[in-house]
Amino acid sequence: MLRVLIFSVLCMNLSIVNLNAQEKKFPKGHDFEWSLHSGFWLIHTPTIVLPLQRAALGGEFAWEWNAYGKQHWGWRCGYPKLGVALSYMDFGQDQLGMGIGLQALVSADFIKTKNWRIYGRLATGFAVINKPYHPNKNPVNNVIGSYLNNNTSFRLGASIYLGKHMELRPSASFTHYSNGASQFPNLGINILSFHMGFCYKFNPITLEELRLDRQLRKAEFEWNKRVQFCGILSVGYRESEGWKGPKYPIFVGSFDAGMYVARNNRLKLGIEYEYNASSHHFFRQLGVYDESKLKLKSSRVAAFIEDEILVGRFGINSRLGFYLTRDELQPMFMFVRLTIRYYFTDPYQKGKVAPWAGISLKAHMLDAEYYAWVIGVNF
Repeated sequence: MLRVLIFSVLCMNLSIVNLNAQEKKFPKGHDFEWSLHSGFWLIHTPTIVLPLQRAALGGEFAWEWNAYGKQHWGWRCGYPKLGVALSYMDFGQDQLGMGIGLQALVSADFIKTKNWRIYGRLATGFAVINKPYHPNKNPVNNVIGSYLNNNTSFRLGASIYLGKHMELRPSASFTHYSNGASQFPNLGINILSFHMGFCYKFNPITLEELRLDRQLRKAEFEWNKRVQFCGILSVGYRESEGWKGPKYPIFVGSFDAGMYVARNNRLKLGIEYEYNASSHHFFRQLGVYDESKLKLKSSRVAAFIEDEILVGRFGINSRLGFYLTRDELQPMFMFVRLTIRYYFTDPYQKGKVAPWAGISLKAHMLDAEYYAWVIGVNF
């Protein structure tokens, strides 16, 4: 608890500048939030053997910028907030230690009034965990095997206006730490937390200003009704056969077609092919299939439905896939894939080719299978 408080005080001291900066024309729409949170583990598999010792405690400092004015996509996306968060988490378990994370975030309002608002936030980045598994130094930790891990969180919260420049922000969040099976073990840490945050808005954007901008932008908007296509290639890898074991590549290709269903939201249908070299190696060692059938048995084909939310040049893609093939190593009949994309050209332009690159995570329920680097093109 003491470390959490020290982290929060340091963040506040580093971020508090002249609170009269708004009188000096501080850039519009920049907010700073400090929060403390307490939560508990979500034990998603009986394989986790670490006993729960105490509540997980953490703190966070975040900078947010409200898209507004010059960005044509600000109105299309509902004036989201973009930013960066620095977080600290004491996992409440001595063998796991603590995690320090740095995340990029996007926050969007579901309901907004003059006195309060309801919002959702997605943040993803990396976290360093100081006590990963080691066969000699830390053999009890069978949850995380690497120092560097992905750190993703989903938050649902409320902002209560305490004045023109201040907000009180109670919220709940789900936070995930995982290395995507890139290093054994990788059962993952899932924490449900309850936050209490305080936000200072140096030069806030008023509801009246947003309404005026919305009226001006509406005249510029032209709905893109045509079907759009996307081709994707990706490569990932996963560790097999225990700690510091061999790492095998995974190659994925997919093709989809979709349409806008909202100003910044596309719905897509597609098909995906995946080749997993670790499955190939496993079946060969097992000796149950002829060499000619190994590649086929190590391949999976799936149909999927995907939703893409655009925030400027960033795309947040959630894919729900259903396997059309079946093999002995396939954990279940369906999977999810979350991809964060960055478009090199304006993705809202009609009739334009839009190449992009990103990173994806594939999982079966709460069990991550692998991370992959992804490239693609929309046309």
